[in-house]
Amino acid sequence: MALVETLGNIEMFSELSSRELKKVASFMTPVNIKAGRDLTVQGQPGREFMIIAEGNATVRRNGRVIARRGPGEFFGEHAVDAGVPRTATVTADTDMVVEALNRREFSSLLAESHAGLPPALVATAEFDPLRDEGEAYAAALEAAGVPVSLQRYEGMPHVFFQLSPVVDAGKDLLDRCSAALRDALG
Repeated sequence: MALVETLGNIEMFSELSSRELKKVASFMTPVNIKAGRDLTVQGQPGREFMIIAEGNATVRRNGRVIARRGPGEFFGEHAVDAGVPRTATVTADTDMVVEALNRREFSSLLAESHAGLPPALVATAEFDPLRDEGEAYAAALEAAGVPVSLQRYEGMPHVFFQLSPVVDAGKDLLDRCSAALRDALG
């Protein structure tokens, strides 16, 4: 089943037009998952909504199997719309491909326009699978007249910011974020 059709069959997207469903689909990212990996962990913060494109997974709550999921099925919808902790652990039974939509991307879909948003600092990493999406978001903000500072950190992976105690580029970004926040707060 095509991604747009799958989205249209999900309650939270069922009222969207074909054009709107295509826009949601354009924000989704295919992710390869190895068998045995936890896609979600009960009680942990949820940030992604996922649709299974290939493979199978087991859903457990409090250690007990409550469901099995396969192609076309989904989980994590409350992570993107309400930001609640995961209510179950989902583990890949086989190698899988999932289509993922994170909370930030979902939130940007809700905005009618980016006009009037506050200034933004957008940082991307050269080896980040979401680099192009981040830079496209910065371009959309700029096109809407939002002041944007975009910085791509060459040679860096997705997690470089978390390594700020030992990676100079991470420290630089932490300093830039702090300065931007100070500026915003006056």
